[in-house]
Amino acid sequence: MEKKELATSLRGRTLSFYLYPLDFREYLAFRGVEPVQDFEYSKQRFELKKLFEEYLYEGGFPEVVLEVPELRKKILQDYLK
Repeated sequence: MEKKELATSLRGRTLSFYLYPLDFREYLAFRGVEPVQDFEYSKQRFELKKLFEEYLYEGGFPEVVLEVPELRKKILQDYLK
């Protein structure tokens, strides 16, 4: 058995699936925020603006959103490796 064949046989079966980044509404749901209608005229607009800036910075990756803030930057750095 060649090295390539051995590596293939040891690998086993794999399943692939695609996980896309969250859109902003999904991001808000993950963060537990439900925007009110006409939020532009409510106190919530400042909270949503802050969350939108975080969303743009973090990219909306589900793993990052669910993680504690101290580890988010580390996870994003690992994605770039």
